Amino acid sequence: MQHAMPKWIAVCFLFGLLTACKKDPVAPPTVDLSVALLENFQLEETDIISIDITHPVLSNGVETVSGNIDVTVHRGIALTSLTPKASNFANNDFTISPALGQSQNFANRIVLYSIASKTDPSKRVRYTVTITEASPEPDPEAALTSFRFEKTKNPFLPADVEAARIIEGVGTIGKVFVFVPEGTPFSDLTPTIGFSGTGLFYMLDAAGIPQQATKVYPTGGLSVDFAYPKVFYAVVKSGTTVKTYNVIVDVKAPIQFDNTAVTTADAQVGAVRFIQATTFQNRGNHPISIASVGHIDHLPAGIQVVRGSGGVPNGGVLANNRGDVFATISAQTFPAGTY
Repeated sequence: MQHAMPKWIAVCFLFGLLTACKKDPVAPPTVDLSVALLENFQLEETDIISIDITHPVLSNGVETVSGNIDVTVHRGIALTSLTPKASNFANNDFTISPALGQSQNFANRIVLYSIASKTDPSKRVRYTVTITEASPEPDPEAALTSFRFEKTKNPFLPADVEAARIIEGVGTIGKVFVFVPEGTPFSDLTPTIGFSGTGLFYMLDAAGIPQQATKVYPTGGLSVDFAYPKVFYAVVKSGTTVKTYNVIVDVKAPIQFDNTAVTTADAQVGAVRFIQATTFQNRGNHPISIASVGHIDHLPAGIQVVRGSGGVPNGGVLANNRGDVFATISAQTFPAGTY
């Protein structure tokens, strides 16, 4: 005997089978873009001077504003072919395009790098990368900073000799004064020169224009003839600025008097006497002229009986030559006595 299944039971059974086989939809994996950021942008070809990274702005796990990377490299680097290091990004869950390790042209252009999730390529962050050369450094101030004769380069000196004074010329040539021990050979001295600028030059031509000097002063020094009337100009250049210095080498006390005190017969009332008071020798390097001769310790005070004068040739007394000092004793209006 057969029994028929009620229709409503069959429908319910079929509905149960259908609902039992239906699967819930699979949710897409969560992508954390905060781990897909570039923290560096080193290059294969050169070290970088500076890097400024602005990361993308993320909101609810989505990029709303792209990031920026500004890199500065040394001047002279070819920006047309630079290779970002592959080590700049090492997260295997993401891809980066263009790929790191590939050469790119950064000359006067921005390169866009996109970092996307492998599981959900719609989730990505981007960086615009700009690489520029460093700005040229300003030219240093042109100046002569030191001048010396080192014993190692001038073995006849007892010790190093530093310049006594370096005078900056204002609208004219500067001066460098160096005093060496007596007996130093002025014709064979090797200076060591310190300077601030882009180049140090020199000129030995007294008739030349020092500012136009083109001979580079050697780093190791140069034997120079400083004996008068020879000249030595040190010329410092920096950009368009040129400073020139005339180097004067001499001894500290070039004048040696034969007598420092002179005694003469009493002056007669109403008489004027003209005598050779003393002579002197020029032990230095440059000519010596006498501008005036002073008389101190007047006795009685304020009375000008003795007046001095120099006897030197035109152009001065040359090195190793002698000159005269004269005294005029005027007693025309003064009584005889000691003055």
